[in-house]
Amino acid sequence: TNDHTARGAVKLFLAAANEGVSDPDASRQAYALLSEPSRAALRARAQRATEIAGTRYTPADMLVFRFSSDTAPTHFEVRERGKQATARIPTARGTPVQLELVQEAGGRWRIVLPNIEIN
Repeated sequence: TNDHTARGAVKLFLAAANEGVSDPDASRQAYALLSEPSRAALRARAQRATEIAGTRYTPADMLVFRFSSDTAPTHFEVRERGKQATARIPTARGTPVQLELVQEAGGRWRIVLPNIEIN
């Protein structure tokens, strides 16, 4: 599995998110699979959190994972529209998780975090 397809990027992200709760390396892997604007927003949040708390935070520390093994199925729907895609991931709760993706330079697909603006 690699990030040259939208489906591959989602699989890698879900695997990293599932491990990221307890594994800092997996959190860094999940962070690397985010779109550049999403990574930039998390860098800004980490800097702001560091300034406020007086403790150093990394951008990967800003990720909060809500995924669990029930939201990382091997079968999910991906719809590509040019350089954008949407993945709908079924969950045990019945409400699917939706992830937006964008194809960045080099043809790699990246996850777009929703509502990640800095105020």
